[in-house]
Amino acid sequence: MLKAFKYKLSLNSEQKLYFNNCFGCARLVYNLGLACKIQAYQSTKTSLSFYDLNKQLTDLKKEYVYLGEVGKDCLQNSLINLDQAYKNLFKGSGYPKYKNKHSNNSVKFNQSLDIDFDDHKLKLPKISWVKFNGDKQFKGTIKSIVVSKNSCGFYFASVLVD
Repeated sequence: MLKAFKYKLSLNSEQKLYFNNCFGCARLVYNLGLACKIQAYQSTKTSLSFYDLNKQLTDLKKEYVYLGEVGKDCLQNSLINLDQAYKNLFKGSGYPKYKNKHSNNSVKFNQSLDIDFDDHKLKLPKISWVKFNGDKQFKGTIKSIVVSKNSCGFYFASVLVD
């Protein structure tokens, strides 16, 4: 059974900068992927899948060097979200929209995750240990961690546990 636990993060300025970069890079990849999907459909009437867009990610990293500074799972999860939004189009939920800087800022991490309840720290790829506030403990396998920023500027981590 999957269960989520939410913690407020205590970040220093370097960590805030890293997560803001993650949000921006995920947004860029999502918007470029959406533009590719639109262009492919208009020109050849074909739909690009997640795998097609994921193959183009390495070329994007060469063009936009700063995409290599964030974890690859952030970028891939952004493309997965785009693919799901595109599939929901056919279920009647409307056409996917471009993301802007003021929309919901969040990134999902799937790999190299750990938690230390004694020191109140989460381990995330490329940034290592991040402090959090909260006493909720759990036992189980961590499936993913979603880091988000609300409109007030607070950062949160939602830990999905099996």
